[in-house]
Amino acid sequence: MGGHLEGAFERDAAPDGGSDIAGQGSPAGRAPADSLATLRLTRDAFVAAGDWFDAAPLAVRIAQILPNDAAEQRHASGILSQSGRVSEAIHFALRAVDLDPSNYEYALHAGCIYNLCGDRKAAIPLLLQAVKINPQAAEAFQQLSAAADNLGRPDYAAKLALRAWRLDPKNEHRGFAAAHLFARAEQWDAAIAVLRKMEEAIPPSAALHRTLSGFLGHTRRFEEAVKAGDAAVALDGDNPEYRIHHSHMLMQLGRIDEANAAIARAIELDPSNLVARRHAVSLLVEKGDLGQALRCGAELLALAPDDPEYADCMRFLLEARSMSAAAEDFGQIAALKRAAPPRKLAEPVTFAGAAQAQASTIFALVLRDIRSRYGESKLGFFWALMEPFIHIAVLAFVFQFTMHGKPPMGNSFFLFYFTGVMPYLLVSHLISHLGVTIRSYKQLMQIPRITPLDLLVARAIVELFTTAVIYLLFLALFGVFGINALPISPQNVLGAFAITWVLGFGLGCCLASLAEFGVAAEHVVNVVLRLLYFGSGIFYVPSMMPVRARNILSWNPFMHVVDYMRIGYFRSYHPSWMDISYAVAFSIFAMAAGLASVMAMRRRMRTIA
Repeated sequence: MGGHLEGAFERDAAPDGGSDIAGQGSPAGRAPADSLATLRLTRDAFVAAGDWFDAAPLAVRIAQILPNDAAEQRHASGILSQSGRVSEAIHFALRAVDLDPSNYEYALHAGCIYNLCGDRKAAIPLLLQAVKINPQAAEAFQQLSAAADNLGRPDYAAKLALRAWRLDPKNEHRGFAAAHLFARAEQWDAAIAVLRKMEEAIPPSAALHRTLSGFLGHTRRFEEAVKAGDAAVALDGDNPEYRIHHSHMLMQLGRIDEANAAIARAIELDPSNLVARRHAVSLLVEKGDLGQALRCGAELLALAPDDPEYADCMRFLLEARSMSAAAEDFGQIAALKRAAPPRKLAEPVTFAGAAQAQASTIFALVLRDIRSRYGESKLGFFWALMEPFIHIAVLAFVFQFTMHGKPPMGNSFFLFYFTGVMPYLLVSHLISHLGVTIRSYKQLMQIPRITPLDLLVARAIVELFTTAVIYLLFLALFGVFGINALPISPQNVLGAFAITWVLGFGLGCCLASLAEFGVAAEHVVNVVLRLLYFGSGIFYVPSMMPVRARNILSWNPFMHVVDYMRIGYFRSYHPSWMDISYAVAFSIFAMAAGLASVMAMRRRMRTIA
C-alpha cells in the first residue's frame, strides 16, 4: 500500500525539522523531579481549563528538560498547535517522530501539522509513514486525500477519501468528502454510488438526501432527484434551501403546481431569500402568469436594485409582455384557456403550414430587428452608411499618395476599394453580430415558437438587407460624382455577395454556439477578422505579392470571393489563382458546421444563466 501511494506524488526530501526555537535549547542539567512534577501539574491544569496560551511555554520547557521523551515532544507539539504557534509545533512533532518512528499517532500528527501549515508536499511522506504503520487508519487516508486535493489531484484525492470512508463507514464527514471530491472530478456516478452506500451505513440524514438530489439533478435524473428531495424535505422541512432545490427539480419534470408550493414554503420560511424569490418569478412565467411575475420581479428589483441579473429579468418580462398582442398579459390568456370549452384535436401540421409559420416568425423578427436598430434612432442607419464610406475614403486618400495617383486596377481609387470593402463588411458584420445574437436575446428564447435558428436567420437577413441598401446608395453617389460604378457582370457581383452571405452565416452560427461557453471565442474571432482584412486583397491586388505569399493566402476562401467580385467590375482582371469553386465548397461546409453546432446547442441556448 505504501509503495502505491508514494508513486502517486512526487516525493520531496523530508523536512529537516526546522530551525531551533530561540531560547529553547536543551538545558545543561536535569531538573529536580519535584520541579518537573510541578511543571506537569501546572501545564495539565492550564490544558484542562483550555488555556493553551499559558500551557504552551510550560509544555516547551518540559520537552526541553526531557529531550529524549517522544511523548513529551508530541505533547508540546499538540499544545503549541492549539495555541496557534504552528511553525514551532512542527519542530517538536518531527522530534517525536525521530524518537519513535514506529508510532502511528506521531507520524499522523506531524503530517496533520504540515497539512495545517499548507505544506502538502512535506505532509505526504509523514502520512505515508503513518499508513505503512497502520494500513487501517482512516484519518491518515483522509489527510492524504486533503494533501492530494490541494496539490491539484481531485481524482486521486477522491480515491483516498473513499478508502478513508470505507475504513470508517459510520463517519458521515468522510463519506461526504469522498462524494464531493468525485463530483469535482466530474465522476458523477461514483459520487452518487458513495451517497447510496451512505444511506445504508448511517441514520437518515437530510443533508445526505439533499446532496444526492443535487448530484442526480446534475446528471438529469430528475425523477430520482425529486424522490431524494422529498426525503430531505421530510427530514428537515424548515430548511428553505432544501425547498428551493426541490422546487427546481419539480420544475424540470413539469410539475409546476408542486414546484410553486415548494417555493412558496421557502419564501414563507425566509422572506428575505432573494434566490427563492427569483425562482418564483421563473415559475410564474412558466405557468403563464406574466402579470404576477412582473409584480414579483419588481419587488425583487426593489430589494436588490444593483443586481444586474434582476434587472435583466425585468427587461425580459417587460419585453415578453409587449410582444403579447392578444391579451394584456399571460394571466388573461391562461384564464381564457381555462374558461374555453374543450376543442377538437388540431389537424396534423403539414410541411407547407410549418414552413409558413416559420417564415412568419422570421419575418416578425426581421421587422423587430430593423425597428430596434434603425427605427428608434436615425444614427443607427447613419453609422451603417458612414462605416463603408470611412473605410473607402481613408484607403483612397492614403493609397492615392503612396501609389502616385494610380489605383491598382481601373481609374478610380474609390471604386477599387469599394469592391473589396463591401463584401468584407458583410462577412465581418455577419460573423460578429450573429455571434452575440443568442446571448443578447436570451429572453426571446423563452417563447416556445422562437428557435435559436430563427433569430440567427433573421439577423442574417437584416445584415444582407442593410448591405444591399448601402450598396445601392453608393452606386447612386458614384453616379453623382461622375464615376461609372455599374458592374459589367452583375452575376459575378450577386454571386460574390451570395457566397459571402453563406460564409458569414455559417461562421456566425459557429461563433454563436461557442459563445455559450464564454466570451473567449469572440476575442479570438476579432483577431481573425483583422487578419482577414489584411489577407484578402481588399486594398491591394494579390498579383502584387510574391508568389509564395500569394500561394499561402490562396487558402483563404474570402480572397477568392473578393477577386470574383472584382471580375464583375474590371474587364481586364482575370486572376489565374482564383478558384471560386473552393470558396463555394468552403462556404457550404461552414454553413453545414454552423447549423449543426446550433442544433447541438439549442437546449443550452434557451437556458437563462
